[in-house]
Amino acid sequence: MNQYFSIKAQYKGYIVLFRMGDFYETFYEDAQQLSQDLQITLTKRDNMPLAGIPYHALDTYLPKLINKGRRVAICEQVEDPKHAKGIVKREVVRLVTPGTAIESSILQDKASNYLCAVHIGSDSNRTVGLSICDFSTGDFFTTQFPLPRLAEELDYFSPVEIIMAESAKGATPKSKHNIIYVDDRFFWEKNAEDTIKETFGVVTLKGFDLEGRPLAIVSSGALLMYLKETQRGSVRNISKISYYEKQNYLIIDPATRRNLELERTASGDKLNTLLFILDQTITSMGSRKVHKLLQLPLRDMAEINKRLDS
Repeated sequence: MNQYFSIKAQYKGYIVLFRMGDFYETFYEDAQQLSQDLQITLTKRDNMPLAGIPYHALDTYLPKLINKGRRVAICEQVEDPKHAKGIVKREVVRLVTPGTAIESSILQDKASNYLCAVHIGSDSNRTVGLSICDFSTGDFFTTQFPLPRLAEELDYFSPVEIIMAESAKGATPKSKHNIIYVDDRFFWEKNAEDTIKETFGVVTLKGFDLEGRPLAIVSSGALLMYLKETQRGSVRNISKISYYEKQNYLIIDPATRRNLELERTASGDKLNTLLFILDQTITSMGSRKVHKLLQLPLRDMAEINKRLDS
């Protein structure tokens, strides 16, 4: 079990699916969580809780875990057991979280899949930096605003996963959202700025309209670091960061969206809504793009014409 404990220590907060032969096994608290989420049998060996799934059924069970807000580390055997000298070598080859998933079996066809980073500043105004990414489409935008507006922004975007610094745990307002607390280093200003520059190959942040917006820089860098960690360094589908001001968009509150039947009818149906009629895309990625455009309608006529002419 030393090999398992060593790997588990590196992936705290994740359910580690540990490949053993034809099964992915889980142990202790992971086994209890897996059994509860998937409604599978929990067994014990030497008083150690165990639960497992067949390796060929991973694509069936993984979406169920992610849709419950779990983060999953998939640990595979990376050498042939027949040729192994001693314990078979194993490594985590894939990390899947609610906000970083790109598999069609996990994502909802026509809904944005937002991952957010929130950084609450220490200034007297309690300014917040908020960065939002739909990794499946590559959309990445950021802003900063006073703390009282945070709940409204999160309700508007309905992120499936939010990351915040571990040190912010006690100061975080109560939320219904899925908040993951990560190491403070993700939110260090120098780390954040360096990560943005390194990711996009730039020496200044002028092109992103981020200069003089330190909270937005920190949340953006933290989000990129988290994506790089879960994607093993690859974030090629993100080509830019867009800074947005609330006044540039027509913000429609949830009650009005329901009454206008933009995405769902009054009875909760997706059929015959504005999104249903407008969405003539072929791919799920295209559907999510249309949903995002409908979520944030432009107000600036020049930007509207620019979009129409593109």
